[in-house]
Amino acid sequence: MIYAKELQEGRNDMVQAMPKLALEASAAIKSGDAGQVKGACREFFQAIRQSGLSKTRSIFSIQNMLLSLIGEMDAANLAREVCRDEKELLDFVYSSEKLSEIEERFTAFCLELSGSFRNEKTNYCRRQAMLAMDYIEKNYGDSGVSLNSVCGYLAMSTSYFSSIFKAYTGETFVEALTKKRLEKAKELLSSTDKRSYEIAELVGYSDPHYFSSAFKKYTGMT
Repeated sequence: MIYAKELQEGRNDMVQAMPKLALEASAAIKSGDAGQVKGACREFFQAIRQSGLSKTRSIFSIQNMLLSLIGEMDAANLAREVCRDEKELLDFVYSSEKLSEIEERFTAFCLELSGSFRNEKTNYCRRQAMLAMDYIEKNYGDSGVSLNSVCGYLAMSTSYFSSIFKAYTGETFVEALTKKRLEKAKELLSSTDKRSYEIAELVGYSDPHYFSSAFKKYTGMT
């Protein structure tokens, strides 16, 4: 026999657990890891089953979890196409008689949301890498251009930027910048009568001797 006090305790436990469960589900979705997403959803529905909540209160908990996830993703301007499907999922939650069916549908929705988040993140990283390449193209002649300056321009940490730039270009920012400068120097040497120190300054080297050393190492030419 289950007493009213025990049911009330179950409801209280579920209310207290919701913030933690929502954070775990959100983190799993953002990770893009399907296994983590399934695990977080499984933990959430297991908590509902163990709480002894009525159908109405269970639906209320599921609705709160769903809206919490949607709100966070939407606030970050992510997964908008998935967010539009929330009404369809909520209608299903209200009409379904089996918690297992709701869990399956809810998990599928979270997996779709996670995929959308992952794709959006990939697109963002690619855009940042391309903006950095454009930054090099427009500013290679400035001797002050550096990893710190491009990260300031993009408002990113040096470690995060470095990892995504290498992933999308196959080289470090310094390697890409050096390549651009020295390729431009080769072009100027062959197409103008400018002296080496003048070309060095034009392509962003304040020290002509360092430029000569870098140019020889890069091209094998003196």
